Amino acid sequence: MDNNLLYTDEELVVDLKAHWLFLSGAMILLGLSIIATFVAIEFKIANLSSSGYQLFLAIFLLAILAFSLLQMIFKYIQWSMTHFILTTNRLIIKTGLITTNIQDVSLDRLINIEVKKSLIQRIFGAGNLTVDAGLDGSQINFYYLANPAKIQRLIWSQVSLLKASHGQENNTSSIPQQILLLHELLLKGAISQTEFETKKAQLLERM
Repeated sequence: MDNNLLYTDEELVVDLKAHWLFLSGAMILLGLSIIATFVAIEFKIANLSSSGYQLFLAIFLLAILAFSLLQMIFKYIQWSMTHFILTTNRLIIKTGLITTNIQDVSLDRLINIEVKKSLIQRIFGAGNLTVDAGLDGSQINFYYLANPAKIQRLIWSQVSLLKASHGQENNTSSIPQQILLLHELLLKGAISQTEFETKKAQLLERM
């Protein structure tokens, strides 16, 4: 993550990317295009050195293959450039290929966090988060997030810690819960061992 996104009094909690399901549509199209092209060439249904429908079919299949490959590259770059970031003070969504788009909301403004899952997302452990951020009805959305229910609990845990640091709460009971949630994310592969150990040490210092 770009450290320039953090304020001087702010620390990173987690920096996540979308679940691989984000790429599934492009992956399926590319796979089908490769299979169709291979079958057509293997059984001489399509032939660039021929004429008539065989030539037309060969050009058509190659065009579809090129399109699906470009789409896969585009989706992968989009996936790699999209970040869901939770800090000690804010939620940040960073997106953009050519220009960078950053949405953020202060944790003390959060009203509700809703998790939505389609059938396919439920099967593969992904989902969407919709965060209500303020009485004006503003929302921040992140799609295809891995383990969204755990992220939801982690956000609320961080909200509790933020309130405690502002004197609105006088206990650190949410720190062990947050470490447990971070460990669950580690086991799921959503964060690295280094990220887990760093954040765990920071949390333990507050106790």
